[in-house]
Amino acid sequence: MLLAFGGNAMFIKSLMPVLEMMLTRLHGAIQSKDYDDTQASLDVWAPCPKELIKWCRKHGVDHSFVDPQLSLMEKAIQAGKGQADFAYLYEVLKGSN
Repeated sequence: MLLAFGGNAMFIKSLMPVLEMMLTRLHGAIQSKDYDDTQASLDVWAPCPKELIKWCRKHGVDHSFVDPQLSLMEKAIQAGKGQADFAYLYEVLKGSN
């Protein structure tokens, strides 16, 4: 898989420890159901997919891969969980929000 990224393979490989740390933190939040300990809430994350969708529309790029992420975030925010950690999206996916 890394070979598919050509010259960026080493960069992507260097990100693996960061991704492992992030996934470990997300797993811990999901296991404990503690979504209050966050450095960036869903309110902070939500503008990212909105901006990406705007960029895609402007440049004629398919944004269907971003739409579900935005939908999940908006569902959580509308449920009053805008200050929750990104890991809270697991609860939205489970339908337990």
